[in-house]
Amino acid sequence: MALSDWNERQLLALTAGVVAVFLAAMGGLVGWGYLRYDEMSAEHARTQSSIRKNREKANRLEDESAALETVEREAGAVLAKVPESEDGGGMDFVGSIVQAVADSKLTFVKTEPIKEPSGRGAKQSKSTFESFKVRFNLTGGYHEFGQFLNWVETRSDRLIAVKAFKIDGYKGGLYPGKKGLSIQVDLEAFWKKPGK
Repeated sequence: MALSDWNERQLLALTAGVVAVFLAAMGGLVGWGYLRYDEMSAEHARTQSSIRKNREKANRLEDESAALETVEREAGAVLAKVPESEDGGGMDFVGSIVQAVADSKLTFVKTEPIKEPSGRGAKQSKSTFESFKVRFNLTGGYHEFGQFLNWVETRSDRLIAVKAFKIDGYKGGLYPGKKGLSIQVDLEAFWKKPGK
């Protein structure tokens, strides 16, 4: 049957069917596109969130790297102050402290090695380092003691740690008519063990 044999109703039905199929196909295509758009939008949101989290991690890593470099630089400066050997049983250490006491205008009273509760003497062994602990009894004022502590912490040519200190007042100190201080300070000096 040729198209010219079709009546108007049949042609209208055929056109309506073709249009219906076309509209259905277009609706399916649009629906599929919308679903795909939703999937792509969700994937885009996940990707953006992942990128944001990775940037935050990268920023934290940069901050931590900078902090680690600072710690390594400071540790290197501290380790440079640790001598390779004991320098004469720690007497160099005691001599430099006595000089720092005099430079700070404190008065040196006495010194004694600190004995550990284990019964061992003042020399202590710690992994790759050894140490020598000494108690110094001094007299003077707050400012002079502050100058002394500053020297110990910053200007000393070796690693010295202030382990503890005790301050008591007494009359008749360095300045007549003013109250002075009786100071007890425990210091520890470190050196590298031979062969470490």
